[in-house]
Amino acid sequence: MLILVLGLRRGEMLGLRWDDVDLDKAELTVGWQIQHIRGQLLHRETRTESSDAVLPLPDICVTALSEREKDQAAARDRAEEPWPDLGLVFRFPRRGPAFGIGGRGPR
Repeated sequence: MLILVLGLRRGEMLGLRWDDVDLDKAELTVGWQIQHIRGQLLHRETRTESSDAVLPLPDICVTALSEREKDQAAARDRAEEPWPDLGLVFRFPRRGPAFGIGGRGPR
């Protein structure tokens, strides 16, 4: 939804951190991205300052992100394995930046 409504690039959406989302103000800050480089998924700052932006969140995005936050908290509570919390909105199961190793990406 964030890609369609806000025009985020895939890497920007996947690199989004909860610290960058303000649901009360209905805005998010784009400043991080996920990049796939040489078989590794890396969480990096966006390449240029012009890529950084504070975007207003339409109500549909606020609702979707609120639900995502609740679902993620519930999944963390149910997790049988330790939950490495890097603060990402979209978690990478078993591989990728949430585990600090390369991987194929989110599932």
